[in-house]
Amino acid sequence: MRSGGDALGRELAYGLNWYFSGLLNGLFPNQETASLEESIPFPSAEGGFYSRGKDDANKVQDAIDNGKKIVDDLRENPPRFEIPQIKIPKIERIQIPEIKLPDLPEFEIPEFKIPELQDKDKPIPDPKIDKPKPIPVSKSLERQLRDLELSECGSISFGISYVTKRIGEYFDEKTRSFQQIEIPSSLDEVMSLHLAWASKQELDTSGISTLAWLESGGATGSIYNENLGNNVTYRAYQGIGNAIRADGSPGIRGYPNYYASQSIIEVTGLTTKTAINSILNSFTFNGRTPEVYRLDVSNSSNKNCPLGKPPPLPDPPPDPPPPDEDCDCMAKCCPDIDYRKIKAFIDEAISKLDLVAAIPISWQIRNEGNRPQLVIQCAEENGVDKEGNKKYKSAKYPISVPHWDGSPGDKISLPSYIKGNYEGIYTLSDNSKVTINAQNEIECKRILNAIKPHISKKYLKDAYFKGGLIVRDEPIKESRVKPRYGRYFKNGQKNNKPDWRVDFK
Repeated sequence: MRSGGDALGRELAYGLNWYFSGLLNGLFPNQETASLEESIPFPSAEGGFYSRGKDDANKVQDAIDNGKKIVDDLRENPPRFEIPQIKIPKIERIQIPEIKLPDLPEFEIPEFKIPELQDKDKPIPDPKIDKPKPIPVSKSLERQLRDLELSECGSISFGISYVTKRIGEYFDEKTRSFQQIEIPSSLDEVMSLHLAWASKQELDTSGISTLAWLESGGATGSIYNENLGNNVTYRAYQGIGNAIRADGSPGIRGYPNYYASQSIIEVTGLTTKTAINSILNSFTFNGRTPEVYRLDVSNSSNKNCPLGKPPPLPDPPPDPPPPDEDCDCMAKCCPDIDYRKIKAFIDEAISKLDLVAAIPISWQIRNEGNRPQLVIQCAEENGVDKEGNKKYKSAKYPISVPHWDGSPGDKISLPSYIKGNYEGIYTLSDNSKVTINAQNEIECKRILNAIKPHISKKYLKDAYFKGGLIVRDEPIKESRVKPRYGRYFKNGQKNNKPDWRVDFK
């Protein structure tokens, strides 16, 4: 049995079917729709739904027809719209009154005239320009070492001295020995006392100088190398020094007395201002600083060296007058140049030259520098030639021999030896020395024994030899060398041009 809800739903669906049939038949009428209307019983529920659908279809059709009429009407009678015209009111132009500028008075430009010189022939002087004045070099040797840049002056060596005044002595219980009572003094004080004493004794004081007095004591033979780091190195040659009594007389007995030490410092590393100051500072201890009494450089003539500036060159000669305009240089005015004569002149001048041998730096720092010397120049062996004869390189290794007893015509044969890091020192009776750097003591004495017979005999008395291995930052290369020739300097370093030459076999 169906429920009442199902029956209602079936009736409603059936009615809607008739409604849509009427709606479609109204919108699209044909013969089938006319026969359908005749079959519907009116009044009935089906007829009611069908009529309602057809009425709605008629309303829709009417709306469509009305819309078509409106469109057709608009096409036949299109609307026209007029744009309103805006009228701008006429504005009258404002009349600006004419303004006249006042007339300016005429301005006359004054004429400027350059004043003429009273003396038309007198030239106008050039403006004076102050030239920069060179910085004066201090007379103090210590200040020169500390303040000047001497790295362009070649090798550097300098002498230092500590001066002490001894006023007495006391017995030290701790060391069980007598200790001297000392106070600092100066070279000026010592030299003033010594010169005053020499004047009272009516002695010749012209040869008494600080350098000569300090170094007259000779050398101890003590040599040591010091490395302060960063290539700041030096070699110290310890001297004996000198002493005077309170009255200025030589000697050391009695109190008070004065003693001045003496050392030569040879800079072996950097020679910059910073390096030199570091070396000088290393000599300061217990508040005492040594005095610098000498300063030597090997190349003071270098233009960049602030010491020993060479005198200015003279003005060049004026240019020769030009030849006459109608001069024929190949004929009259210019003589023919004979280049053969020029070459002969140059060859003759060169043959008269006596080239200077290498001067050892020890001449600047040892007593023998001012004594007669023979500088023996040794050369390294360099194989053999086609005929089997030995060949040699340039002679650049010197041996300085004080008091050489010989002449340029001597026929001398000196043996070859092996150079190296063993340093032998043969000290003569006047404290001058022959220094040889060889491979060992045997090599050193072999060449020394060949040299000794040619030294003046009076200086061989009490002469002695000592030697040892020298430790260097850059060891000397060991190689066999041969004495090739010698150059004799009668006055030592006082004249760097040799007096004569001797060649060895």
